[in-house]
Amino acid sequence: MEISAASLSALTQARLAGEVSVRVARTALDAQQSQGEQMVGLLRVAAEFALREGERARSGLGDALDVEA
Repeated sequence: MEISAASLSALTQARLAGEVSVRVARTALDAQQSQGEQMVGLLRVAAEFALREGERARSGLGDALDVEA
């Protein structure tokens, strides 16, 4: 097999395309990981809110409003 300028160029282009694909995949994976961490944070806040609302409901706070007209 002869090595020509065209084959070297094709090899270089293929290697570069492979490197770009890996970097794009890494960036996409990082973005998904970040979104997952944000979702976990939102779920934690929602769970804390639900617990507080449950405690408020059990205590009866806010159930009655006295208003004089």
